[in-house]
Order: sequence, then structure tokens, then C-alpha cells
Amino acid sequence: MSTGVKIVLGLLVLGLVGGAVLCGGGYLWLENNKDGLVAMGEEQIVAGEAFGSTTEQIGCIDEGLAKQDTCGDFDPMCEAGNGIWLKACLGVASESPGLCDGVPSKSDIIDSATWAVGTCGNMGRPQDQPCGRLLQQVQEHCHGPL
Repeated sequence: MSTGVKIVLGLLVLGLVGGAVLCGGGYLWLENNKDGLVAMGEEQIVAGEAFGSTTEQIGCIDEGLAKQDTCGDFDPMCEAGNGIWLKACLGVASESPGLCDGVPSKSDIIDSATWAVGTCGNMGRPQDQPCGRLLQQVQEHCHGPL
């Protein structure tokens, strides 16, 4: 067997072992943290509904973006919590006329990206990827899940 083939096979085995370790570690992390994650989600739903009952849907978006600003540079748990909060808030808030005008479905990938970048830019948040990710909740509110 040539040296090149041995290297490729070695890298393939290393990749498979690494992938198995990552999957196993992710599973263990979820198993150890699932109760806390469920509790966090439930807290965000209650808080989102409480806030939403006092405002219009646009107020939910504004508050959701303010909450997003409290997340660190890369904090997926914080962003996920804010998404849950915003979804709950939008579900009970008073309707904001025109909220869904021009909002594309999440299945329209190019239109979604263009809309999110433009909307975040219009809100004074150009190049703000967490803003775009949070706005996916608005798309889901307007069009339902994929």
C-alpha cells in the first residue's frame, strides 16, 4: 500500500473517531443538561407571554433585540432563549399592522437573507448576524414553521 493511501486511510479513521467522540460528547451533554434546558425554555415562554400581553408585536421585536444585545459574542444558548422568548411574545402581543408585509417564508433562502440583512440594517444593525437569526422568529410567526 502506498504512503498516500495510508495517509488518506489514517485521516479517514481519525475523522470517524473524532466524529464519534463529538457525537457521544454532545449526547452526554444533552442528557446531563436536558432538565435545565427545558426549565430555561419554559421560563422564556412565561416571560415572553407576560411581556407580549402588554405590548404590540413590534414592541416584542424591539425588546427581543435589546435582550439579544446582552448575549456574548457567541452564546447560542442565550440566542436560543431569546428566540423562544420572542416567539412566545409575538404569539400573544397585540397585532402590529403590516408586520408581515414583505416578510418572506423561511423556505425562500435568498429572499430571507436579503430581507433579514435589510431589516436589521434599517433598524441600525447592519452586519448584525444575531439580529438576522432572531428575525427568523418573525418569519415563523408570519408564515409558520417550515
